[in-house]
Amino acid sequence: MRWIIAVLTLLGALTWAQSTKVDEKLKSRLSQGGTVEVIVEMEGPKLPPGQVRQILIRSLREQLQQKKVRLKVKPIKDFWINQAFLVRLPASQVDELANTPGVARVYENRRVQLPRVQVQGAASPGGSQWALERIGAPQLWAAGFRGQGVRIGHLDTGVDASHPALSGKIAAFATIDADGNATPSSPRDSGEHGTHTAGLLVGNQVGVAPDARLVSALVLPEGGGTLAQVIGGIEWVIEQNVQVLSLSLGLQGTWPEFARIVEQVEALGVVGVYAIGNFGPGPETTGSPGNLPGALGIGATDQNDQVASFSSRGPVRWGYPYNTTLTKPDLVAPGVDLVSAAPGGGYQSMSGTSMSTPLVAGGVALLLSAKPGTPAATLEQALLNGAKPLGDPNSAGRGLVNLPSALARLGGQAAQPAPTPPPAPAPQPTKPTKVLLVDDDAGFSPDTSPYLEATLKALGVAYDRHEVVRQGIVPLDKLRGYPLVLWVLGEAWSDTLSSTDQQNLRAYLQGGGRLIVSGQDLGYDIGDTPFYREVLKAELVADDSGSRSLSGLGSTYTLNTGDGLPEQYYPSSVQPLSGAEALLGWTTAGAVSAQNVVDSRPERVKEKNQGKGKGKSKGNDKKNNQPQVQAQSVAQGAGGVLASFGAGRVAYLSFGLEALPSAERSRLLQELFNRLLR
Repeated sequence: MRWIIAVLTLLGALTWAQSTKVDEKLKSRLSQGGTVEVIVEMEGPKLPPGQVRQILIRSLREQLQQKKVRLKVKPIKDFWINQAFLVRLPASQVDELANTPGVARVYENRRVQLPRVQVQGAASPGGSQWALERIGAPQLWAAGFRGQGVRIGHLDTGVDASHPALSGKIAAFATIDADGNATPSSPRDSGEHGTHTAGLLVGNQVGVAPDARLVSALVLPEGGGTLAQVIGGIEWVIEQNVQVLSLSLGLQGTWPEFARIVEQVEALGVVGVYAIGNFGPGPETTGSPGNLPGALGIGATDQNDQVASFSSRGPVRWGYPYNTTLTKPDLVAPGVDLVSAAPGGGYQSMSGTSMSTPLVAGGVALLLSAKPGTPAATLEQALLNGAKPLGDPNSAGRGLVNLPSALARLGGQAAQPAPTPPPAPAPQPTKPTKVLLVDDDAGFSPDTSPYLEATLKALGVAYDRHEVVRQGIVPLDKLRGYPLVLWVLGEAWSDTLSSTDQQNLRAYLQGGGRLIVSGQDLGYDIGDTPFYREVLKAELVADDSGSRSLSGLGSTYTLNTGDGLPEQYYPSSVQPLSGAEALLGWTTAGAVSAQNVVDSRPERVKEKNQGKGKGKSKGNDKKNNQPQVQAQSVAQGAGGVLASFGAGRVAYLSFGLEALPSAERSRLLQELFNRLLR
């Protein structure tokens, strides 16, 4: 994926300051120098609703070709849906381009990337039956309305079409390149997010509309892409005759780039369903496109019908092009700990408005199977009028989606809910045949390894111990003698993993080994190394997370409590990079102020105060503060990352396992075994 930067001269700065057609956010980017990729949106009338889609698309294409002759530069790509062109040019020419007759607005071809994702871990496919029941889906199924005859557009990281829950359900698939060009291809998921949202749409056991078919566009390959990819993906799925669009993406704030796209989607007869964002719980935290006036923006609720803390809240104060204040979201649906398909045939739980959105989009498919041909605006109004109120409209909108009530407003009737099938049995715990426990705590007292040895014994796992202070570096041949290595760093804050350690662990993982590495200061010490970024696939967000409690993998965990070793002074906040996923998320339940934790080692306090650590936290890196379009699964600072490297798998915990109470430590270690060895 390209990352394009713009050039800015003094003269150009003066003219841009006077231009009203260059987007304000683009102006701020132009000061960085270089060449810029922009999306040039042309003037054009709104489409009349209710017309034949193919005729409208043909008309839009013809209009766009007529407008192209006005430009003095050659576009890279044409976008008929918003009458726009993708153009690459020197930044000094942007103002002249913006002042071309017929140009309405010039935007940056913004970078699009997945955020940190909280994944609760492996689960059984029956684990979220409550969410399907909460919106009334089983009642429509019992009446024979299961999404048959409906195509749903799905823009995400891709989809694993070989998953048992999704087999035979992908009607079309394309990969969209960085310029927005679509290439039909065999389905694949470059991450996990896309398979999860696809399962909630049409998956057996986990999906709302199991008889609908999916038209899926991979617009975020390996977690990153461009705004042009998103626009190209929307165009492509509409050309494949979808009736519903499920978009679990968003950019916090008000972004007019999406305005005409949202309008055209509805005018073309497609019900667009958009995540409102995971930037709550504060007011005015919504994201685009879900916060546009014409968009059906979806928030998230939990099992108690409470709006999730992460779900974005209104109001929305729009400047250009609306100059108005809106109440948002429009609707809410379950979005906390929802189980769906995971690449490779398994199931996992995720949280976010990314999960709520496909529930609503799948619900629209059920309504369309009951009332084919219903106009998009009529379907949206039925959902709004049929919702169950949940309180503050700027938190819950019109309320919780109620599909039987919405169907009644369309003149239909749902049956009584079908009997709930028993949940599938949970998978049996997985254990390694033998573990190598590497005690690499720099010889500090109290010793870390007895806590881990006790846990391995409690789990019935055989192990050998290697004490680095006494025995030296672990040879590669020794590592290769074990299916799983558990490497604990305790209170070590410098010389945590030597260059030889890093080299050996690379080779061990490339050969198919499994690794768990646990340490609060690993990122502080080696966060700037290729090993940290490429093997662990992690980025340091903050040396101290500010919390001592975590949530994920189906449970909660609290450091420095019970019979755990109370030596976690700097458990770090990290985020997964492309190709990795977050295992655990830090929560506010364990705020440091409530823990009264004081570092007992003056030499470490002094070194940290002097900023001698090599790991650079993301919070101090200005380049990472750029707004990004994000997939809307809940994004909190993570305390663990799961990644693949070579033929192996690695779980990195940015805290010490030894600090957990024994029961929690056993539970977490077993979950890690399950994730690494299955």
